Amino acid sequence: MGFVADLHAGNIMFCFPNSIDELSPGELYQKYGQPNIEPFVRLDGKPLSDGVPTHGVVPIWLGKESELVTLSEAKIFINDFGESFLPSITQRHYSNTPGILAPPETYFLLHEPLSFPSDVWTLACTLWDIIGQRPLFEGFNPSSDWMIKEHVDALGKLPCDWWHKWDARGRWFTEDAKRTSEGAGRSLVSRFVDSIQEPRRGSAMEDVGEAEMNALLTMLRGMLAFRLNERLTSTEIIESEWMLRWALPELGKVAT
Repeated sequence: MGFVADLHAGNIMFCFPNSIDELSPGELYQKYGQPNIEPFVRLDGKPLSDGVPTHGVVPIWLGKESELVTLSEAKIFINDFGESFLPSITQRHYSNTPGILAPPETYFLLHEPLSFPSDVWTLACTLWDIIGQRPLFEGFNPSSDWMIKEHVDALGKLPCDWWHKWDARGRWFTEDAKRTSEGAGRSLVSRFVDSIQEPRRGSAMEDVGEAEMNALLTMLRGMLAFRLNERLTSTEIIESEWMLRWALPELGKVAT
């Protein structure tokens, strides 16, 4: 029995090293600093009400720069299942996934319950977040129309019925999904160059090779198919060329 997990990068955490459990409070403070206590103050300057704490403790920072995390330390777990549900038991017709990650069915299939293909879409966006330095789809507090525009820019024209249902399409596109004069679009390949290749070059890292790039983009396009029945399943993702030739062999090296 599976569940829709609302997966995104904010829900992926590093595990603490086991050694942290061996620290005494004094050793913990010596390594990470004393607790930072801040008083609570009302904005109107009036005294705090009865029962309100007088101060709070600022959360401790236990992390470190990503460049300093060794492969042996890079053990992760998935956190925060507050939005998760079992499609076999619960029907949900809405998504609280952050807007830049929300799949297009949340805009066009309002009366159909969400299921596993929605997680495949957000997984593709999460993989991009991990590999690249910019989100796959971008927008500051974006509207649904803006996000649909981002999807069309990167992935091409929507299915015909969705395309004609989208009233705002003329703001950015002609009827054959070509960009109007309001700025140039950014294809999936151009986003790959901007978000992944150029930052690697800036850090004196090798480019992702052409064969790997093509395999990765093929997998991502399959995960980002507009039609739910055309979107890759988890099994198909695992069996994709990129997973078999690049991702899984690298995972094997880390595991050993």
